Amino acid sequence: MAASDGYQITRRLSAKDRNSNQEFLVITGADLCMFPRRLVNGHRKKKNYDPTAANGSIIAMYGFKTMTLNLGLRCDFPWNFVIADVSRPVIAVDFMVHYDLLVDLRNRKLVDTRMSVNGRQPQYENITSIKLKQQFVISRHPAEVPGND
Repeated sequence: MAASDGYQITRRLSAKDRNSNQEFLVITGADLCMFPRRLVNGHRKKKNYDPTAANGSIIAMYGFKTMTLNLGLRCDFPWNFVIADVSRPVIAVDFMVHYDLLVDLRNRKLVDTRMSVNGRQPQYENITSIKLKQQFVISRHPAEVPGND
């Protein structure tokens, strides 16, 4: 679908931490969880290690910030986030792999695969999940809006 089709739907997923009330982008294409430097108190010195973004650009890194996220799942999740020059906090695959979390794109939710009864292999009905906030629709073609026949 091209932008010239008259509409563009953003499919970005986000999850809200109940402890900090902070919204985190959930990105399956990012290796490291990151937290924006502008949201961290105090001056941080730039580190020598700079992660690379998917487009090849360098992301400046300023150390780590330990946070404990409450995503409304089985427990709180402590994690060391890379403090970096990013616009929004990011939950990446390092976090999801460590805590056995999956992204369900069809149902727009984060799925906790460790939830089970009596230590058995998780069954579909025993999986705990949270609904992820859907981002806004930038514009939509009139034919795709319900009620416009």
